[in-house]
Amino acid sequence: MTRVRLLGLVAPLAALVALAGCGGAGASPAAATVAGHDITRHDLNLDLDAISNNKVLRADPSIQIASTPKGTLNAGVTASWLGGLVRQVVIDQEFARRHLKITAPDRAAARTNLEQQQFGPAIFAAFSKSFVNRVVEREARIEALAKSLAVGAQSQTELGQRFSQLLDKGLRAGHLHVDARYGKPQFTAQGFQITPPKAPTVKEKPGTTTTTAPPAASPGASPGG
Repeated sequence: MTRVRLLGLVAPLAALVALAGCGGAGASPAAATVAGHDITRHDLNLDLDAISNNKVLRADPSIQIASTPKGTLNAGVTASWLGGLVRQVVIDQEFARRHLKITAPDRAAARTNLEQQQFGPAIFAAFSKSFVNRVVEREARIEALAKSLAVGAQSQTELGQRFSQLLDKGLRAGHLHVDARYGKPQFTAQGFQITPPKAPTVKEKPGTTTTTAPPAASPGASPGG
């Protein structure tokens, strides 16, 4: 099928390899808000816990997901994942606006993409069932929206441009707010991203849904999964 990949919607492991910093967190109920939708720390933590608890992922020496002190997550991982959830809000709202439905082929394509391209079979198999279900549903909505946006597109390049324009417009018009302790939202030539804080003062511990003082994905569950 016609397909467009959006870097960071489900933080690809290639991006996680390069991330550095300390574990981040936030004190406000929402880790981020866009277009009137709150991405809560609880929902963000559900995904971060799954990432942190993936033993295969943790055992890979090329992927730095942990930080110091022991038990905290790399702030770059948190910022990258939260950025994906922010994008997902815009995608989910456009999905709803177009009255789209997820089909079985959408879910199959989503699962294949996540397993083979974004995570890798071994790492994907080590995630909890609830996490897999969340990210598959998010990715399936992206599949369905991509098919809708592809109507009339002459190339993958044009489809990618349509997706990028949709995201940029939605994020800029959505009164985006990100809790400063998770990082700073930025619009760059490569698209939207959240730059993690250089010296976070609050450490987030995986395995909890509250913060140490205090802690914080689908692209879904809150943004739709």
